[in-house]
Amino acid sequence: MEEAVKHGLVYTLQQKFIKKWKKVWLSLYSQSSQSVARLEYCEYKEGSTMSERQSSKRMDRKLIRMSECISIFEVVSENYPKESGVFAVETTTKMYTFATDKSDCIEWVQKLKETTFEYFQEDYSDGMTIRMQENELYCTQAGVNDYTVTVRSTDASERCELSGMYFLTLDKEVLMLKNIVSEEVVYEWPYRYLRRFGGDTRIFSFESGRSSKSGPGKFEFETKHGKQIVCSVNAAVKIQRENR
Repeated sequence: MEEAVKHGLVYTLQQKFIKKWKKVWLSLYSQSSQSVARLEYCEYKEGSTMSERQSSKRMDRKLIRMSECISIFEVVSENYPKESGVFAVETTTKMYTFATDKSDCIEWVQKLKETTFEYFQEDYSDGMTIRMQENELYCTQAGVNDYTVTVRSTDASERCELSGMYFLTLDKEVLMLKNIVSEEVVYEWPYRYLRRFGGDTRIFSFESGRSSKSGPGKFEFETKHGKQIVCSVNAAVKIQRENR
């Protein structure tokens, strides 16, 4: 039987007609030569054995392919039990919400990120960035754009005390990070102070210069609009250069 990276009893939020928490058995598997990286869950039944819970033949088994995952994050809300830790897995088509005890929640988020974004972490571990571009310009500017992003932990983001979800707004002259609730600007980076930037289908990242209010450093964001953001930033930088 395939060994899970992590498994355990959690609750998932059902959102059909009335929101309610349902007890499920959750299992995380990493990619292998025989299978894809995935998250599986099925209804938890008292007295069932481990092999029964993780059987691939169960008809009620739900599968989330980690290749379709956009972001993974802890959820803080007054609507959830205070004694519980809640985390969410966002894919290209749906948001899945799970609850467990707080310490286990932290471990789930860590393991999920390690499994889902492991090849990105390998890229960053040796100082490389994802197709970072030295402001080479290909696109046309499309005005102001807002994107939902999740901050990835870097030395720069920790120094600036950034974590969780934000709006990333692309204005004509600056890149702005906004509070997702109040929409107040938390940080902004003029395009002329970006040393480099790049992205993929799941990640957007940039390196700010010393003149930025945040100070120098690399910032990384999980988003399903990485390529689109890069395109818009490219266009904005091109316009600024042409207007000098």
